Amino acid sequence: MPSWMRRRLTYANVIATVALFLALNVGAYAAIEIPANSIGSAQLKNKAVTPKKVSPSAIKLFKGKKGQKGSNGAKGLPGPAGAQGPGGTAVAFAAVGASGTTVASQTKNVADANIKHPASGVYCFALPFTPKNAVVNGSNLGGANDTLPTVYVRRPGDPAPDDCAADANVRVRTLDLDGNPNTVSSTYSPALRDHDFFIWLE
Repeated sequence: MPSWMRRRLTYANVIATVALFLALNVGAYAAIEIPANSIGSAQLKNKAVTPKKVSPSAIKLFKGKKGQKGSNGAKGLPGPAGAQGPGGTAVAFAAVGASGTTVASQTKNVADANIKHPASGVYCFALPFTPKNAVVNGSNLGGANDTLPTVYVRRPGDPAPDDCAADANVRVRTLDLDGNPNTVSSTYSPALRDHDFFIWLE
């Protein structure tokens, strides 16, 4: 090595030269074109390829056909009993016989003393409460199903129903279409006749 070169050779010059050499060689290596099909599973690290780096079309290739429906599972155990529902809105109801007396097992808040039977097919109720509405149905026991019952609920300011006392607030009439409460015929001869009925009051 010439003496003039040794005089100029310093530590900084050596490091700079080595760095330049490495930079040129790394850049040249990076510029080398990677041959096709040269990267395989051996060159990839585990978990290196994530779903975000895979195209949707490639992901579809990984999915197989939809399988058949599996069998139904075993029936589950019964659930706990639900809470008791609210009570009905009927203030009172009654099953009333043809004579004007009630059937205790089918009656609520209506007593025999509340019912008057002044005429055939007429039943007057003097109830201890003020009913707003009522529904009445005739009994078809024994096939006697040609009786048409009707009901009237007294409104504030109205007079007492016909055939009833001044304290009556509900009247029921039972009209038999052939005039005989014990038969059903094609004869049309309507008349008020005694008959069993059911009444609901609200």
